[in-house]
Amino acid sequence: MAAPHNQNDPDVRQLTDDTWQFGQEDPPGRSAGQQYGRPATAPPGYFAPAKPKRRPFRTAYFALLGVLFCSMLGLVGFLVLNRPHPAPDAQVDGNGNVTKGGDLGLRNLTTGQCFDEPSGAAQQQVDGVSAVPCGDPHDAQVIGYSMLTDSSYDEAKIKDEAAAACQKLSAGPTVDRTKLGSGANIVDFVPTAGSWQHLDRKVTCAVDNGTGAKLTGSVLK
Repeated sequence: MAAPHNQNDPDVRQLTDDTWQFGQEDPPGRSAGQQYGRPATAPPGYFAPAKPKRRPFRTAYFALLGVLFCSMLGLVGFLVLNRPHPAPDAQVDGNGNVTKGGDLGLRNLTTGQCFDEPSGAAQQQVDGVSAVPCGDPHDAQVIGYSMLTDSSYDEAKIKDEAAAACQKLSAGPTVDRTKLGSGANIVDFVPTAGSWQHLDRKVTCAVDNGTGAKLTGSVLK
């Protein structure tokens, strides 16, 4: 038994059910060394460390980042797998004949070459066509070209000059009209305002069957 303590001593605190003072007897119903918040086997004066605070916000933040990262990877993969693949370039021999079909830029399109017309070519700007060997079914064939001499870009004037130049070529001696339908059309490719700034002055002239039927073979003599 410990010696009684003076209750008036300021250094002595009254023993309660929830406090503990070194050197005092254990209160009734409490084992030696037991204290609220302290293990029974801990030495006097020991206080259990506080439990770490949970951070649910931080956990949710990292989880959201993971979801976004996986979504971005999925989107990139989808775009890579589903991106449009350009058609292979056409193969042309030393004489300018297309030996294997493929894309061919308008600036490289020369007299005698055959091609399939771009969809809606009359209403849209195109940079090239799908060239085809003339022995295979095709839409049109280049019959020649003309160079513009205008000093400035005037779309209406350029179109009129291109139509006149191509009409003259189609009526010339190099085109075999018997191989064309009665409604044969003249197809011309003229410079755009953008290509004009890059010194593009070339007008490419071609003819098609006019009936929608494919041509086979060359229409040039």
